[in-house]
Amino acid sequence: MSFYKYNLSFITILLCLFHFHAQSQTIQWTDNPGKTFVFEINNDEAEKLIQSAAKDSLFQKMLHRPAGSFSGEWKDCPKQGHFIFADINRNKVNYRYVPIMPFQVFLFREYGVLTLQVIDNSCKIQNIFVGSK
Repeated sequence: MSFYKYNLSFITILLCLFHFHAQSQTIQWTDNPGKTFVFEINNDEAEKLIQSAAKDSLFQKMLHRPAGSFSGEWKDCPKQGHFIFADINRNKVNYRYVPIMPFQVFLFREYGVLTLQVIDNSCKIQNIFVGSK
């Protein structure tokens, strides 16, 4: 009988220790899901965003074509297009407009000459001379 009493007291002690350990753990909630949600918009919608003050209500009207989501860096992004990125932080959704263009434009002023330089995806450089002194 002492063997059963010993086992019962040992199990009771273990259960008490486990119970106190489980109660002392705190729940770690995250403030955001760590994902960015991507929505594609057309040229007209992008023009509205650029021309007006970007308000959340305007962004929300344009969230009708989901293009995917990512964590960190967008690996499989398309070559060109207009997109809205939506991030969640605490209880607020943050929107931002992100254009992906197949070219880059640089403006230079050298020796009194204003030059636009356009570089496309194949690294071809087009120089457009705008004006001089």
